[in-house]
Amino acid sequence: MAISGGTGFILAIAASRLLLHAHSTAEVGVGLVIGTAALTLFGLQYPRYRAKEMWLFPLFVACGALVTVLHGPELRAEEFLREMAGYLRIHSG
Repeated sequence: MAISGGTGFILAIAASRLLLHAHSTAEVGVGLVIGTAALTLFGLQYPRYRAKEMWLFPLFVACGALVTVLHGPELRAEEFLREMAGYLRIHSG
């Protein structure tokens, strides 16, 4: 179930990036490769561990708080990452 959910998640992200014209086909392809590799590594380790009973209420509260705080503002992650890359390029030699 976790593997099929992960696969669906990877494909949904790829489809949304293409439909919104947010990335080129090559970028989406690279994302698919990275997502598939990560899911493969997860899938190799997943069967070794048994699920433990967990109390999920703190997770739901944290997610709800995050959604509440981030609702509305536009996050400009690409600009920040571009500036970081420029800074690292200058200071890395």
